[in-house]
Amino acid sequence: MPHPHVQRSPGRARGACRRARIAAAVLTALLLSTAGVRALEIDVTAPPYNAVPDDGLDDAPAFQRALEQAATAERAAIRIPAGAYHLSTPATIAVGEVNISILGEGIGVSTLYATSTGGVFRITNGSRRSQYTLRDFTLFADLPGAGTAIEITAPPGGARQNRAVLAESVEIRGVDPSEDYFDIGLSVDGCWRPLLQHVTVSGPFGPGVSTNVSDSSPRFAAMAGIVIDNCYAPSLQDCQVFSAKIGVSFDSRDENGAPEDGSLLGCTIQGCRTGLYVYDRGNEPQLVADSCDFHCRDAGIQLVGRKFFQINNCTFNNLTTDDTWPYVDILLDGVFGGIISDNVFGSPVNPARTMIRLQNTSRDLLIMDNIFAAPESRALDTTAGSSGIRITDNLFE
Repeated sequence: MPHPHVQRSPGRARGACRRARIAAAVLTALLLSTAGVRALEIDVTAPPYNAVPDDGLDDAPAFQRALEQAATAERAAIRIPAGAYHLSTPATIAVGEVNISILGEGIGVSTLYATSTGGVFRITNGSRRSQYTLRDFTLFADLPGAGTAIEITAPPGGARQNRAVLAESVEIRGVDPSEDYFDIGLSVDGCWRPLLQHVTVSGPFGPGVSTNVSDSSPRFAAMAGIVIDNCYAPSLQDCQVFSAKIGVSFDSRDENGAPEDGSLLGCTIQGCRTGLYVYDRGNEPQLVADSCDFHCRDAGIQLVGRKFFQINNCTFNNLTTDDTWPYVDILLDGVFGGIISDNVFGSPVNPARTMIRLQNTSRDLLIMDNIFAAPESRALDTTAGSSGIRITDNLFE
């Protein structure tokens, strides 16, 4: 705040704003260019692409041309001005090594409508060196089962330090929230160090939907919100998934994949059958779930074959009081070397609920400083073969 006795002239203020805009433009140019190679700038509304926002007509050819043009450049930024765009087919490329940014002007400002079952963007890489930035737009499914909204795949394996995918401030949902949805919101496969921040994916919800928790409920029609399979060190920060069979999937079944590491920080997963599903083919190390909220029907977190993990500062609530649907907050299958601490296991009451279940020789776990606040439910269930379980300083209400 300026000093009360100091007044800034309008001319100085305008000059400062102009200098700030110039500095931002220079910084953007530097970030999008390396070693003297300037990035290709593409405006989807400009010739020869010619997308027309807000006219209700098909813009798929314009987005396809823009993506194909971007794929010919070493570096490219595709800009989506404010407005509504309709795509009858997904913009699709198969490329080698590229660096592409797809940039809108804000969620709810730059909006793309999928009017078929093919999704919106589909990118197949032949190289693990490619990098993608997705930022500031909303994708709408204009029908039930609109496919995968964004799909990015790369060959699994190898060692890379680059962050292959950055998605930030992206919203994915249905036009009619009670019935329209993408089968999968965002799918990344085989990429190194993907980072998702402020990404929201939502399936069907609302009156007449949210009260139905059967297997055939529309709220579980979507297969998954976010799928990060066969990826090394994926990180989700402040993301949200609502209404799907699986909220977030880290599935590393590919023998050439690199499933180590992974983190969920400050994420919300509600109205799903399973919140976080992690599968490793053979005890790969490290996973952190911290300060997340899980509100699911079948399982909050399900870990299979993971070692060296931490689940801390999370809240868990089951979706229904109907004991027709047995529920497990944390299901550990063949894992070891984990810490479960400072979590709150809350309501509603479900007699068929188990808060922590260990199976298939899960071992060497520390369970401490948690609050188990559902006395009608079972706090801990172990099967034969589980060992090295230390339970201390928990509160059972």
